[in-house]
Amino acid sequence: MAQPVGMPMIGLGCWKAEKGVTEEVVYNAIKVGYRHIDSAADYGNEQEVGAGIRRAIQEGICNRSDLWITSKLWNTYHRRENVPLACQRTLDDLGLDYLDLYLIHFPISLAFVPFDRCYPPEWTDKPGNAGHMILDPVPYRETWEAMQALQALCLLQLQRAPQLIGGYYARSRRLCAELADVCSK
Repeated sequence: MAQPVGMPMIGLGCWKAEKGVTEEVVYNAIKVGYRHIDSAADYGNEQEVGAGIRRAIQEGICNRSDLWITSKLWNTYHRRENVPLACQRTLDDLGLDYLDLYLIHFPISLAFVPFDRCYPPEWTDKPGNAGHMILDPVPYRETWEAMQALQALCLLQLQRAPQLIGGYYARSRRLCAELADVCSK
């Protein structure tokens, strides 16, 4: 299998990483040589994942540019106007300026759940998956276009292919806000 440019083929998956130990697990994984960290908003541990990454960087084990960080867009954020908000929340939780890869977690779009109501949201409209799954028929193309716009704004890393934008990365909340405004129209 051909390896994509810059993406390590072996990585640490953070699903089911328990609260209270995730930071240490991520830190130790980086310390022993892992450079790909796979995370997702739905895992509910991105703040701890980010703390482990920061600790490894602060201690000089690696630089951010040595790491490949993957996260995923949850099902309740597939609408165009929600994609940049979800990406920014992931970046804030991880304490990072950009991601190397941002995937659609599942090809199932669910009704939007505001961050202040339940984060990370689950499969149903009530915490603990006690409610009902409410589908929202968002076209894949809408989600894909919004995710492409994230790349254009450099919230997704293009360092692995600097010819796309000349190697310059504008990482800014202002750009994310501008994207949210454009996507809402």
